[in-house]
Amino acid sequence: MRKEETIPILSNEVIAVIEEQRQWLASKFDIKEIKYLFSDNKLRAMQPHIVADALNRLGVKHVIKAPDGNFWHFQLHQFRHTVGTQMINAGVQAHVVQRFLKHSSPEMTMNYAHLHDSTMKAEFAKFQGKMVDITGKIVHDESNVDVPEDLKWLKRNILAQALPNGYCGLPVQQGGCPHANACLGCGSFRTTPRFLDQHKHQLEETRKILAAAEQNGWVRQIEMNKKVEASLEAIISTLEKTK
Repeated sequence: MRKEETIPILSNEVIAVIEEQRQWLASKFDIKEIKYLFSDNKLRAMQPHIVADALNRLGVKHVIKAPDGNFWHFQLHQFRHTVGTQMINAGVQAHVVQRFLKHSSPEMTMNYAHLHDSTMKAEFAKFQGKMVDITGKIVHDESNVDVPEDLKWLKRNILAQALPNGYCGLPVQQGGCPHANACLGCGSFRTTPRFLDQHKHQLEETRKILAAAEQNGWVRQIEMNKKVEASLEAIISTLEKTK
């Protein structure tokens, strides 16, 4: 970037690799003062294309290929791209990422955020077709939130509440849940095959409670847990078919 910048190193692994490179250079050129971590034979800063060429030779040696089957073509900016995407994914604020990557404008940084959103949307769509409600019915996106199309999935799903055995599909704009601790009786409940084992365990425990309630004649407990049992049976049946 033709300007000097200071970037903090928080990884012990990176520190160890840098020290190893320093020692290698000191040994090769028999010098104590290391000006550039990557130096040519005249101790000048190595040109970026030389580093990229070395990486591509390693890629061929270790058979690193792209999805199309061709050898991956390494370029140095890809590593900055990876760091930027990882920081956005981790929730680091955009202005911090901009400063860390020394972007000249917020728009450059937002490219990473837009890519992250489109990737998450595509991945979310893959398993959304396996999501079922309390009746065991497969749920498709039927957003009625009046927001731009690209934001519906985010506001309706990603920002929804995560539960121990599924997700709450209640749109964020509608406020808090009116069915506290009664998700299996709520039409906004959603779940996927990921939670199948939890549902099976809960069904087993529910049946134990039902047996005790029936033995003691606890009418209210029987009524409540019969509904939970029916929901769990329907959910488990559908999830086992969609695995």
